[in-house]
Parts: sequence; C-alpha cells; structure tokens
Amino acid sequence: MAEIGFSGDAIEEMEEILHSLMLLDQEKVLKAGVRKAANRMKKAYKDILPTSGSSSDTGVTPLAASIKVKVFSTRNGVGARVGEDQNGKGYHAHLIEAPHRIVSHGKDTGKVTTGEPYGERARDKVQDAMDQDLIDGVRKAALKAVS
Repeated sequence: MAEIGFSGDAIEEMEEILHSLMLLDQEKVLKAGVRKAANRMKKAYKDILPTSGSSSDTGVTPLAASIKVKVFSTRNGVGARVGEDQNGKGYHAHLIEAPHRIVSHGKDTGKVTTGEPYGERARDKVQDAMDQDLIDGVRKAALKAVS
C-alpha cells in the first residue's frame, strides 16, 4: 500500500482555485479532487497486478478486487490511501508488497520474500496525471458548489 502525494505546483494551483472562490465547504471540494486522483492510481494499481490466481468468473485476482480508495480528513487538510481494504476478509497485501520472513505452520523457514511494491509502482506510473486530476477534480467540484 502506498500513500499518495502531489507536486508543489499542483497544490499551489489547487489552493488558488479554492481561495479565489471563497467556498464555504472547501473540504468537500478538496476531497472530490483527491478522490479523482486516487481513483486514477487505483486503476493503475489494478492494471499492474498479476492475473494468475484470478477467479474464473471475473478474471480478477482477489487482491485486485479488494483495491479501494479511502479519502479522509486530517488536521492539515485531506489525505488518501489506495490499497487493499484492510477490514476485508483475508487481508494480505502487506505479505505481497513488503519483504518479510516466511513462516509456515508457526515455524520460521529461514527464507525471506523480496516483496513486490505494486502500490508504489502504480503511484509512480501515474503521478503527473494525478496532479492534473487533483486540479480538475477541485475545479469541477468548486464550480458545482457555487452554481
């Protein structure tokens, strides 16, 4: 799982939009922009996951099917996480993405996995487009809020 961030230029432009409109509900508008950007990362994340082990009905692996976007408020603004729903059944993304020792039947096998940081690779692949999504999403929500 990887947290997303935005370039300083994208944040500055987004802040200019919010300040120029003097919106009463800036948090709602900001969440819309962050959600638009996070959904792009969600799609990239699902696109790079391997398809082996997929359900014959859907063609999607259980891990890919569990990738969600969570947008939340913080003391300093709004944040987002893109990754496996940690409240879902069989949460195991951390075992795929992070290196760790392999334990089988309660015994350390002495082997270590390398880990596959799919979330970070997805974020890096679409970072520039996410910056534009943030701006576009904020602009669209702001125009909707004032109309």
